[in-house]
Amino acid sequence: MSNPLHNVIHKVEKTTHPITVKCVVDNLSEISKDIQAIREYSHSLNILFITREYNSRKYSDDRIYIERLPAFHIYVKNTYKRTFYPNTRPYQIIQQTVEKYIKRLEEIEKNKDDWYRFFNKLVERIKKLMHRKTRIEAYAEEKKKDKRVSDWS
Repeated sequence: MSNPLHNVIHKVEKTTHPITVKCVVDNLSEISKDIQAIREYSHSLNILFITREYNSRKYSDDRIYIERLPAFHIYVKNTYKRTFYPNTRPYQIIQQTVEKYIKRLEEIEKNKDDWYRFFNKLVERIKKLMHRKTRIEAYAEEKKKDKRVSDWS
């Protein structure tokens, strides 16, 4: 027996972005509701969210960028982008980072398409230059030339 709802329900594929939000706190046991809300928002955008303790010896980003705790680092493909705090519009910062990443992806795809078209045209031109005309093609070309008016008098 087949389930009739199975045909109606469409599965939505989640596309995870290579964006990571790292929450840096003083103590892992003291996580506030603000941090949990930011975590849920990150997961809703298919972004990896990691919580860890502050360690300036192990993480240079902690040493260089953090002014107070809790703090959030945001990374795109393991490349540091910025540090923000719960009172500095974290949702907007996360959203802007995702939008910039998606826009950059679209630009890359467009450039790939442009290069692909350019390469194909180049290959076609080289083939055309190297092509030796057959007798039929040469005859058809001569026939086209004969149809042109050469004497206007």
